[in-house]
Amino acid sequence: MTQLDLDTPDARRGAEADANAPLAELLRPKDLSEVVGQEALLGPQGRLRRMLDGGELASIIFWGPPGTGKTTIARLLAAEAGMKVMVTGRRAEPLDRVVAEIVAAGGEAVTHVGDVAGDGASEAKLQAMNDAFGGVDAVFANAGYGVEAA
Repeated sequence: MTQLDLDTPDARRGAEADANAPLAELLRPKDLSEVVGQEALLGPQGRLRRMLDGGELASIIFWGPPGTGKTTIARLLAAEAGMKVMVTGRRAEPLDRVVAEIVAAGGEAVTHVGDVAGDGASEAKLQAMNDAFGGVDAVFANAGYGVEAA
């Protein structure tokens, strides 16, 4: 949102609704073109951009410390590619937020609250996704945990 956008009645209402949101949430990219600092991956000639444009995403592992944009980029890729995603973690709130963002952008996603390994429920959830969607394209573990409200 630019300074000029803040001067419209709709933008002021939106700003009032977002008054309690963390700054990181307000600044989070809404699509891949808004991601900063990943030109080699997401720029016009970037590896992920070329794979996405060609309709062929390879297996990808995002690794790094919390808050560095792994889930944001994965969420945006999943939504743009129309992927079927299972979002997992130990608390429902951040998972529900990530799923809502994927669905709002045109992707398909469900949550699984619990540990990914060893609880038996993960296999059941994967089977349910396979039954419902015909397969799973991605699993996001511990999604949405990088930025917590103070």
